[in-house]
Parts: sequence; structure tokens; C-alpha cells
Amino acid sequence: LLQVAGADITVYTSEKVQCEWVAVEALRLFWRTQKDSKRLQAFRSARQNIRDYHRMIWPGFKVPEREPKQNPFSKGRADVDQEAWFRERTMTTSVLLATAAYSIHFKYRVPKDRDKACKGFAKLLSMLASTLGGFELELDRFGDDQRVDVAVDFGGRVSGHDFWTTEFYDEHIADSWEADRRDAAKPWISSASGLEHVSLAELLCFALDPQHTTAIQDSLLCRVFNMMSEIAEYLDSLCSKAQREADFLTDAQQTKNQKRQKHHVVSVLVEQVARKLWEGTVACPVHL
Repeated sequence: LLQVAGADITVYTSEKVQCEWVAVEALRLFWRTQKDSKRLQAFRSARQNIRDYHRMIWPGFKVPEREPKQNPFSKGRADVDQEAWFRERTMTTSVLLATAAYSIHFKYRVPKDRDKACKGFAKLLSMLASTLGGFELELDRFGDDQRVDVAVDFGGRVSGHDFWTTEFYDEHIADSWEADRRDAAKPWISSASGLEHVSLAELLCFALDPQHTTAIQDSLLCRVFNMMSEIAEYLDSLCSKAQREADFLTDAQQTKNQKRQKHHVVSVLVEQVARKLWEGTVACPVHL
């Protein structure tokens, strides 16, 4: 169970394939729809568009999809080859990031929906950064194509100077950034300048805004999609690492308390794991 801004998202982990996120829970990050059934219905309606974004982020790769066990039309179909079947509809980490890209960039999304998606994406990146204590993304900086390791700090913030040069920003970005900052319909842009120490989510949401000129989108999108593929790798590794640490804690506690009764062992284990989670010594909240 992964916790993002106080909300629990169930994630199934594997050492061989990508982690699987329970769709109805993960989609709360990006979509305003309150009812689970409506959220899943909207996801199904958008699946082809989400597949298109997945192919833009990972060109040449098959979109990984898994059908739920209770779907009467999926199991037994010749084109469905699964080793495991989950009760809920799930999405891989890469599809999760493709869904984020779709939710922010798709031109027919209304501003309120785009705002919800940007806020959810910011929460996801904040969880990732705070859990890892920061991380780095490779980027050919906009303006001079210099390869830069963009340092994302504990709070999910980066230096705008690592993202683009001052000259590139002043010539191509500054006017649009200021217009977005003053636009009440675009609350995801709040920093006075994109050259400041700003949140990674703010930069990416700016780059993914489909209302910007074609010239801006053409210059930014490809490299931004590359960054999203890196983020997906960090997220997937984080979930697997959390499960390994939870398994380790389980084994250690069982050894220490082998003479105690079974129900007492379980209660103590849960208590100690919970304490370690809130102290920040475990990668992400995991229920045993």
C-alpha cells in the first residue's frame, strides 16, 4: 500500500515485471470523478489515447496491459496471455505515467481537469522525492543541449537553470510563463519565473500545456517525455524496494518473536512497521 498525500494506493510488486497499481485508486490523482465506477468508465473510454501517449514516451514498446479476473470477456481470449490475474483492474507504472501525460496534455481536457491532473502529478512527484530524499534526472538542457543531471531535492524542487538556459527562457518561454501565472484558469503555474528554484511538477505541467504555441510544444515535448520515462523507472524501483524492506522487517520480527503467540507476533510487527514508516525509515507505507 503506497501512500500519496494521505491517500492509499494499492500496488502489486514483482521482481520480473513492472509494478501494478490498482487503477481505481491511482486515477484519483488525476481525475475529478468521485465515483469509482465512473472513474473506471472514463479510464476505459480514454484507453486508446493513453496508449498513444505511452507510445510517445516509450516508442517501439508494446503497451503493457492486464485484464482483471472478474472481466467475463477477457479470460480465455486468445490475445490475452497473463500469468497472474488480479481481482481489480490495474495499470503498470509506465501506463500510470502515460495516464498522467494524457490527463495534463490532451487538448480536449478542460482547465479544471488539467488542474486536478497537475495537482495529482505534483503529489506523486513530492512523494517520490521525499521518500528517496531527492533524485536526479538526465536532460539535454533546453537552449544549449548540454547534458545536465537535474537534481530534484527532498521537496520535489529543481533549479530552472538546469532545465533551460537564460537565453532560451527569455526568448521562448518568459512571455508564456508570465501569461500562465496571471491566468486564473492555470493555477499550476505560481512561481514568478521558470528560472527560479521551482517544483519539477510546475515545469513539466508548463511544458505539457497544449494551449501553448506549436513552436513551444515541439521544442519541449520530446525531452519532457524522456524525463517522464525516467520518473517511471524511479517509481517502479521505489515500490519494489518498499516491498523488499517490508519482507525483511517481517522476517526479522518473526525471528525475534518466535516464542510468542502468532496473533501477538502479528500485532507487534504491524505496530513496529507503522512506527518506522512515520519516522521515515521505510521507503513507503506498506501494510503487512
